[in-house]
Amino acid sequence: MRRLLIASCAAALLTASPGFAQAKPPAPDFYALYCWAGEYLEYAQDVQKVGIRWLRVGDWTGSAEDEKALLLATANGVRFVPVLSAETGKTVAADAAVEKFRQAARAAVLRYGPGGTFWKEHSEADAGGAIRYWEIWNEPNIEYLIPPDDPNGMLRTQLYAPLLKAANEEIHKLDPGAVVIAFNTAGGTPDAPGPPADEMFQRLKYIGWRKFIKDAAALAGPDSFDAVGLHPYTMPRGPEAGGVVAGLDMLKETATEGKFENKPVWFTEVGFPIVYPRNQQVRDERQQACFTTRLFALAAAHGVTQIQIMYISDIVMSSDNTQRNFGFFTGPGKWREQATATRVMKRLIPDPRKGGRNPGGEKGSVFNYAFEGAGNRIVVMAWIDGDKPVVCKLKAPVGAGGEAVTLVDMLGKCSTTKVTGSWLKLEITEAPVYLVRGAKEEVEKLLKD
Repeated sequence: MRRLLIASCAAALLTASPGFAQAKPPAPDFYALYCWAGEYLEYAQDVQKVGIRWLRVGDWTGSAEDEKALLLATANGVRFVPVLSAETGKTVAADAAVEKFRQAARAAVLRYGPGGTFWKEHSEADAGGAIRYWEIWNEPNIEYLIPPDDPNGMLRTQLYAPLLKAANEEIHKLDPGAVVIAFNTAGGTPDAPGPPADEMFQRLKYIGWRKFIKDAAALAGPDSFDAVGLHPYTMPRGPEAGGVVAGLDMLKETATEGKFENKPVWFTEVGFPIVYPRNQQVRDERQQACFTTRLFALAAAHGVTQIQIMYISDIVMSSDNTQRNFGFFTGPGKWREQATATRVMKRLIPDPRKGGRNPGGEKGSVFNYAFEGAGNRIVVMAWIDGDKPVVCKLKAPVGAGGEAVTLVDMLGKCSTTKVTGSWLKLEITEAPVYLVRGAKEEVEKLLKD
């Protein structure tokens, strides 16, 4: 009763002070991780050291553990992007599920949004940490959204559309500046594991990611969401062979047809496990790090807003005791190479969406991009999609003066490289390398703790 009374008062305050609620949300960082709130409490120091400042938080219920983690994250300058869901199932009527979800979304914003009761109860916290980004469901095109038994055979799209619309209405009513990220589908590439992109498995009524987005968006309308979420898994292949860029092109076609082509795209879950059922894992920890950093570069160069990497730690499924070893960390203070590689890339290229240029682009198996790096340096990032090294001639990030160029490997080892004119020859492997304008000592300073 007390919580309901506080929520009602908060609603009145928000209505009376729309200017604050309408303030623009903070611009999202590009690099992010996926976890549960309790795991953040365990790995907060490691997250800080890697430099990650945005977290997708699954199964958000507003529990005591969720709130404890939110307080710590706010103190650390870390933003939470919660995943909202509610009970559905064969025995839960669609109307009841939609109404329950509407109330859950409303309660979440009243509690954790701008001016929410959580911030009033914790005056010691920075209320600027209010949650402004909300993901509506996780992988609703497969078993994580269950339609009710229905004589007409209700599809997942037909249930998801009113759920999305209801949550969007409540969130924006209370916080017009909030960002609603929709769909978050299993899939996001031409031939991802699972249902084909434009088809449906009749037996399970799983729906391919592009068909799901197209049909649900048509039912809910383009005004019912602010951004599109995809889960473009490609394992055991890398992001290039797995078709991540082709998937983005497919989404553009769908978005143009559905009149939501201006909505930003988020990768709200994606990663590369080193242990996974049915031999879907990548080769080893080194290849995991290669694929993760290469995905960052490709996605940024092709306009993705944020990537939320699966996962902060390894997972054992309670249903069948199978492992899914995606983890950045194997324990507090114990990092996999992808954590180190992400830290290196983020230090050198804090925002790969900025000023991304394409000096060599994609030529066969060779990928060669230039980004605006730290300190306004141009950073060239190069790799191959394959396991046989290739000797390449690369344009160095230098001007006519022939400034010093430092070569940085994926894990942060620096060496001075020789440039002839403005070009250099280099052996390129599956592990990205960075060419950074500046002396070795300067670049090493960028990478220091």
